[in-house]
Amino acid sequence: MKRARYCAAPGVINGKIYVIGGRRKQDDDWVEVFDVDLEVWQTVPSQCPEDGSNDGWFDTYVVMQGKIFILDDFCCLAYEPREGLWQSWGYESELHRLWSSSLSSCVVGDLLFTLDLTCPLGLPIAVYNPNEMVWKPLLTVYMYSFTWFGGSPVWSMANLGGKLEVLGDFFRGSTDIVCVEITFETREEGHLWGNVESTTAVYTDDHKETMFPIVKLCQTVTV
Repeated sequence: MKRARYCAAPGVINGKIYVIGGRRKQDDDWVEVFDVDLEVWQTVPSQCPEDGSNDGWFDTYVVMQGKIFILDDFCCLAYEPREGLWQSWGYESELHRLWSSSLSSCVVGDLLFTLDLTCPLGLPIAVYNPNEMVWKPLLTVYMYSFTWFGGSPVWSMANLGGKLEVLGDFFRGSTDIVCVEITFETREEGHLWGNVESTTAVYTDDHKETMFPIVKLCQTVTV
């Protein structure tokens, strides 16, 4: 990139990599794009939104509907690169209500999923539909599916071929990492119904040399 950045928000849209923030937003190069075919970085002219913090540091971001959604300390932002348009929702907005940097989240089919074991909607997984701008629980996936996990937020989520993959440390504080695989479908009145297909220990340290493992980053890639 042309500028050093810290805690920027990246996203891949139409085969190009956009990077937003990571430095003060009054700079002209607050947004950059990498053309994968040409292997060139370019500055994207952008009218930066007035909302949000000035330092441009972001911890959480996802891509939905061809936009990069960004969670700021004060608001939620969305950047649509085709038209160079910005949207913003305040701290009291529905999106900001359950989307948190301390919770793991991922996007499947333009729906935002997040796992919160305090169950604010009565069930541990909440789903945000950007068309309806509302959170709904993922039905029939209950708390007991995650009793493997401890009380601290050390789980992580990813989209693997349209399935939710949730990884976390084993509840007894051992050195196991457990993966919960979840499928879902839309049924009557647009409600999402989930199904836990498997719960598998994917990492075990038989020698117990590692204490309290943490999944720091959970991503899926196409090779």
